Amino acid sequence: MALSVRNVVPVQKNDSLCAQWSHESLMRRSDSKPPMLKARARNGAHVFQALQRIADVTSRNVVRGIISRNDDAQASLPNVNLLRKNVPTEALASATDVLMGKQGAYPFTNVGHTYRSQLRLHNLEAISSQREIAFMSGRLNSWHDETLEVLGAMKTLAPLTRSDDVDALNALALFAERWGSSNFVTKKVAYIVATSANEPELQEAFAEFSKVLDHHKYPSPHYISMEALDMNFPYFDTLTSRIRVALRFLDDDFRKILPLFNVCPTPISEADIGAFLRKCHSMSFVDEVLGMLVVRRLGSEWPTIGSYVEKWLNPKISRTMEEVGGTPFETEELVSDVAPRSADLAYYRRSMAFLEFDEPATFRNYADRIIGPRLLPIAGAAPISEPDPPSKRDLTKRLFGFRKHEDYRKPQNKGSFLRTLDFLRFISSSSYEPLNHYEIRYIFDNTTSLDILLNEPEIEKLYSSADEKSRHVIAVLSLALHKAKAHDEDVDFKFRFEMAQTVLSSFSGSIEAFIDWLLEDTPEIANFLLHTLDRTTLQKIYWIVKSPDQADTTRQYLLRAVGKRKQKLEYFVEADAIEAQRGVAKLRKYFDDSRIYVDGIAMKRWLVDNPSAYAQQYERIIGHSVDLNKTRSEKAKISFEDVVIDITVAAAYDYILFEFARIAFAEFCLNNTFGIESYLGRRIRHNTLSGMMRDGVETLKDAVHFHLLMTDDHFMLAYDLWVNDYRALIDKLRRENLQFKAQQRPHGWFSAEVTLEDPTTHANLISLRQLAVAGGSIDVFYDLMVRFCWQQIEPQLKTVAKNITEDVLNSALADIDNRFHGFSSALHRQFRAEITDAIHDRFARLGSWFREPESGFVSATPRQLGDLVQMEAVGVGGHPALAWSGDAEDLELDGLSVHRVYDCLSVLIRNGVHYGDEDRSISIAVERKGMPVPHLERLRFCVASVISDGDKRSEHVDRIRASLDAEDLAQAMVREGYTGIKKLRFITKHSEGTCSVQLRSHEEVIEIEFTLTVELAGASAS
Repeated sequence: MALSVRNVVPVQKNDSLCAQWSHESLMRRSDSKPPMLKARARNGAHVFQALQRIADVTSRNVVRGIISRNDDAQASLPNVNLLRKNVPTEALASATDVLMGKQGAYPFTNVGHTYRSQLRLHNLEAISSQREIAFMSGRLNSWHDETLEVLGAMKTLAPLTRSDDVDALNALALFAERWGSSNFVTKKVAYIVATSANEPELQEAFAEFSKVLDHHKYPSPHYISMEALDMNFPYFDTLTSRIRVALRFLDDDFRKILPLFNVCPTPISEADIGAFLRKCHSMSFVDEVLGMLVVRRLGSEWPTIGSYVEKWLNPKISRTMEEVGGTPFETEELVSDVAPRSADLAYYRRSMAFLEFDEPATFRNYADRIIGPRLLPIAGAAPISEPDPPSKRDLTKRLFGFRKHEDYRKPQNKGSFLRTLDFLRFISSSSYEPLNHYEIRYIFDNTTSLDILLNEPEIEKLYSSADEKSRHVIAVLSLALHKAKAHDEDVDFKFRFEMAQTVLSSFSGSIEAFIDWLLEDTPEIANFLLHTLDRTTLQKIYWIVKSPDQADTTRQYLLRAVGKRKQKLEYFVEADAIEAQRGVAKLRKYFDDSRIYVDGIAMKRWLVDNPSAYAQQYERIIGHSVDLNKTRSEKAKISFEDVVIDITVAAAYDYILFEFARIAFAEFCLNNTFGIESYLGRRIRHNTLSGMMRDGVETLKDAVHFHLLMTDDHFMLAYDLWVNDYRALIDKLRRENLQFKAQQRPHGWFSAEVTLEDPTTHANLISLRQLAVAGGSIDVFYDLMVRFCWQQIEPQLKTVAKNITEDVLNSALADIDNRFHGFSSALHRQFRAEITDAIHDRFARLGSWFREPESGFVSATPRQLGDLVQMEAVGVGGHPALAWSGDAEDLELDGLSVHRVYDCLSVLIRNGVHYGDEDRSISIAVERKGMPVPHLERLRFCVASVISDGDKRSEHVDRIRASLDAEDLAQAMVREGYTGIKKLRFITKHSEGTCSVQLRSHEEVIEIEFTLTVELAGASAS
């Protein structure tokens, strides 16, 4: 399992957590052996003396009867249930002491030495929460010293989040040796493993720890906790699946099942306390102590419960619990490895491992009371007294992210998880206000898992309360949520009808346009709708989708669009599965005038013309040391998937590769002719950005329906101030943010640096080296270097797009609220709504500038590419037709090779269509020339057309020869454009190092041949 890296605070050896816990815990007990698992024989005389302490006669008789009938070494389950149900509440603590206490008739230590004890489904009969507290108080009171020892050990483990991981794991091993298996320990071990660097030392320590509790025999508790705590695992989707399966086998108390107990690890109501304590008792003595500590803390929420705890729990134990709960706990350490936007979810998930401390327990209980009843069969959560319920305005404010415990009480110091909780509280409250489509889009895109967490009445509330202007969009979203929850034909039809009406009225009947609109600023909504709009549903939207074939193409588009934005590989896999059924027509959408190959070719030319010392050295390595590279690669056992290897310690040529890549990437970013910097210059420094961002925004006040506002001096003053703010924001973007970071531009969002510390860079470099070694060609290596550079810049593009469409947009929207909040007439509100929409659209468009073009790297065969060109040139079934031959026409190509082949074939096929006889086929032969390496191939293309008119043929041959003989090709293309035979010549020269185009003419046939080295897609490569 891949483990995430986090910062840890080194602990001095003589002050290690392990040493502290071992020393203090041993000082507190007379021997180092764990309490006996087997109960000792009952001490008759002592027990009958103890019976006199039970004042209530009925209770005394119940206990006496149990003792007289019980023949086992421990009190049997029926007898324990008899005690719990028949002894009056006031005497239950004392009776439990006499029956199961340390000096009782059947001492029950509740210490199990394997994980199996956590998996037991207990058969304790339900009793009231009040009686459970009395029973548990009797348990802990009767094991007074042991309870204090456990509490002391818990307090000693408080620095675990900032301790050395191996040391912390060793301390937990000592704890487990003393107290056996417990959910308490399991969650802490999972936390360490989930947040630690994957170091061999930790693996060794975990292997030793596993021996203590027979982990290999009963691994489920550990992996249950890992799923809950490890941020690499999805949470709510996994959770709902587990809950759905578990509840099928359970008809009463969900808390009996460990994974469900961990979904809601704190009680959410007084009624839930009983089930909570029963599960704690069934797991271990340590969990009993922790359970009572949690319940005691909740006494401030439920005073009646607090009074019961104080009444029956030993005062010293109660005071010690208060001390443990108040132990300083550093929330920041718990989420230091997570971005602020996701830190609240990390705190929620990880806090379950630290419920003995007040802050994590308080936070987790707050979240549990909102989420628990939505996921699990719990009667209802107790009302939340603080923080105050959010307002509608709170829900549309910018999110600053979460960093410390107190942040959850502040409207903006949150991530998407806490904003989700706020929205759930808002929609379920009596103070709910209807939302317009902008507000709901913003809320939906800044929340998470609403399809899981919203209930059906709340969805209906969204649907029924929408205003007329927003009704269609809100209806689609709310009905999509409803459809995801309810498998109902009426709901399904309503969703499809509203979807069609929305798309027809606002998006010219294009579902693709609707999803693109959502993707610009609310990709989470688009992602959710993608799951709802499966092929079957699309086919049933017959108001728009006219055939199954159209449903398939629409579904493919949605999958690829959302997959690219959300970086979901599985979406592309599904799209390709549909693609396989559709044939060559699939390629039509991939190629347009914004193809990235232009930058790639220009950069390759720069690499060839400006070789660095590193490039020259690596060229020699590739050319003369292929075998050496392969041998070294095999010895190092390096593979494409091995992203953790440190390439700086591999071999000399790996270091050279890094330096070469660093230089190439800097040029890719900063070159003023073809680099990203040139793009920024054209779009940013020539005022394209300012014009686009201001157009339609500053002119909105001039609309006829807003003329009345011009007479409102107070409003116009506020408007002028807002315009100044808006222009300053745009100017800051242009001058400071949309720049490559440098000393003079410290606030730039882009970076031209390549750092070895970045695991993505590790992965990209290893892949680059492997392919370079396999190819043995510097020309192909330059193609691979372009791919590497796109892979490196892509995360930055995503970040910039996100900064624009979230952070800067939110700042702009907040300024609207700030400047115009005092103007509340209907016309004022309409102006605010329209200016908000205009700004929303401008920022969405600006964000779209910083996404890699759709025409990324797509696999295709020469035949598919040629057929696509022919279809574009003459239409389906048009003439001249293509006649294919050779052994490589169906070889699947990949990467920039696809674009080069497409462009070369486009030149020659269109040439043949334009000049050749319409009734004579264009012949295309594609043959392998052979390369002794996988993943790469050298292909020979020969395209032949028939021109029966002799004069026309001679004229055409002369034009082609002139294009081939032009000395200054680059200058000619600047004058004449990047087209025709010159384009073919340019591509082959810069791909192969020299022009490979050849012309032959005999009788009526003109043949043009060229050679290209191409990357192969996976199947062809194998």
